[in-house]
Amino acid sequence: MLAFVLSLAWVNAWAGGVQLESRQLYRQDGALLLNAQFQVELPKKAVDALRRGVTLSFSQEFELFQKRDWWLDENLIAEQRTYQLSYRSGADKYRLLIGTEHQDFDTQEAALNALGAISAWGVGHRALQSGKNYEARLRLHLESNRLPQTLQLINLLDSSLGVDSGWQIWKPNL
Repeated sequence: MLAFVLSLAWVNAWAGGVQLESRQLYRQDGALLLNAQFQVELPKKAVDALRRGVTLSFSQEFELFQKRDWWLDENLIAEQRTYQLSYRSGADKYRLLIGTEHQDFDTQEAALNALGAISAWGVGHRALQSGKNYEARLRLHLESNRLPQTLQLINLLDSSLGVDSGWQIWKPNL
């Protein structure tokens, strides 16, 4: 039994994953800002693809809904940011591209920490009423549809490249 439990832990470590460690949605000067921290671990096949020159695209997605009792929830905000992570073998550096800006990192761990860090992301300027029932959703995932077609097929067959936090849902105190 112990061997089975240990083997499951090894398989999970092999698989990689994303976990939300903290999140905060707050108002400042009429804007809605988001801070969050994801712990990101790439599965072995994703690391291998990255080291062979494949650029990995990730999305951070945020949504804010007003919950309603007698009608469909109202989607108030939907925002998305895309990041591209690549490895430059000649320089032995990892590059994280955010829009047109990039940052270089000496280690994969440092690049993944930066990918998982959300600081003062302006997610909206919508006027929200105090006391209303809001629900926030946040997700970080690898965009498998942006992988080369051969890797998309491999991912379709065994989903070993999948990196997805799933929707993390909470009720913000606005």
